[in-house]
Amino acid sequence: MNRLSRLYTSLSNVLIVLAIVCAPLVARATTVATPAISLAAGTYAGAQTVTITDSTSGSTIYYTLGTPGTTPTTLSSVYTGAITVSSSETLEVMATATGDTQSATATAAYTIIGTLKVYISPPGAQSTTVAGVATETFDALSTTNPHTTAYVPTLGTGIGTYTGSSTQPFAIEAPGEFGGALDTPSSTATTNYFAVGGDSGSTSPVYLTLTNPVSYFGFWWSAGDTYNRVALYSGSTLYGTFSTANLLSFLNNGTGTITATNGTVYQASAYFGNPNITGTNDFTEPFAYISFVISGATINKIAFYNTGTGTSFESDNHSAIFSGSTVTIPTTFVPVGGTQTLNPQVVAPIFVANAGAPQTVTISTTTPGASINYTINGTAPTTAGPDCTTNNNSTCVITVGATETIKAIAYETGMTTSAVTSATYTIPTLSVTSSSNPSTYGGSVTLKATIQRTHRHRYVLRWRHIDRHGHH
Repeated sequence: MNRLSRLYTSLSNVLIVLAIVCAPLVARATTVATPAISLAAGTYAGAQTVTITDSTSGSTIYYTLGTPGTTPTTLSSVYTGAITVSSSETLEVMATATGDTQSATATAAYTIIGTLKVYISPPGAQSTTVAGVATETFDALSTTNPHTTAYVPTLGTGIGTYTGSSTQPFAIEAPGEFGGALDTPSSTATTNYFAVGGDSGSTSPVYLTLTNPVSYFGFWWSAGDTYNRVALYSGSTLYGTFSTANLLSFLNNGTGTITATNGTVYQASAYFGNPNITGTNDFTEPFAYISFVISGATINKIAFYNTGTGTSFESDNHSAIFSGSTVTIPTTFVPVGGTQTLNPQVVAPIFVANAGAPQTVTISTTTPGASINYTINGTAPTTAGPDCTTNNNSTCVITVGATETIKAIAYETGMTTSAVTSATYTIPTLSVTSSSNPSTYGGSVTLKATIQRTHRHRYVLRWRHIDRHGHH
């Protein structure tokens, strides 16, 4: 072998050795560690905070938060700190490092159940002391009623639009026994208030479509009675209903005490009667500023309605904080019960008495496909009872043969059962005692009876004799 051949062989051996020695070094610098997500996938109540870490030194973490399958790339959001998951979403993350191969993708799917906390302000409060609210006072509106066109606030509050139409009217009333709040704690004069029901002549809900979803909504609930309702919606989906009955139950109908977060004790009786009026007043109806704090749900519509036209639902100083802003509840507020979940809820049934004889009543709900159950013996209906609807059309018709109270609920699989709706129907009977001798009338006596409404809650039965010729 000549000298040149020996040199070539030596160089080849060196290259072989270098390849063997360096091979493990190349393998050790391949893939970045998969990022670790602090919160396991699952179902949670309210918004959640999630952190992401990666064990590879110098790595950059990228993530997507939304629908499943949105795999992150280096064009996705860069992780810089804790992430808030406020609705049902899927988090997907990966990491990169200079000179290394991109990590595998870690995924966590979250189902967020919305939560609601309800608070009552101290007795006598007519506006909220929560910081950062926008408030509608209704002072710019006329007290000529009903209002049948939509109202968009023009005073810069911008909380949303109130529906108003011939079928969904609302009323604006001057301050009086039943409403009209002080606009701020330092105000000295009461002003106009918002009303639905008897004052507007309709039981149809009036919707406040909010400018943006809210994390806080509050209002002064004045002269609360049995028929008042406020409902929270996400689009057309109902998530919760609050009634005067809930408020009366918490206040134990005005007896005993309730306690604020900071330990302050208030007399429940202090919430009854209009704080702005002395003398003539109704001390059986509560007056209280109510606050709703919402987390993990997109509440963008509020409904106000009264289930009868014999009374009204009066409110004032509607205040909102939009989602994304911090809500700090003063410690002087009283929490009403614990944290409630905001699941989609079936809309409560409504009753419509039909003309004609025999007397029939239509019971219906606006939730498609919902079933309805009712009772006529005073007991609360349950989902175990027979469904009175036909072909899942969310409507049933029943015959009322005597004076009775109907109670109904609506329910659907996967949704919260509706609140109970009740109505009493009076079927009058005529009993006549006469001191006259029937022979005076030549035999039998024919009477014509009519029922006349004489007052907001009073009816009288009037009857008259008709002779055999049809004369009175």
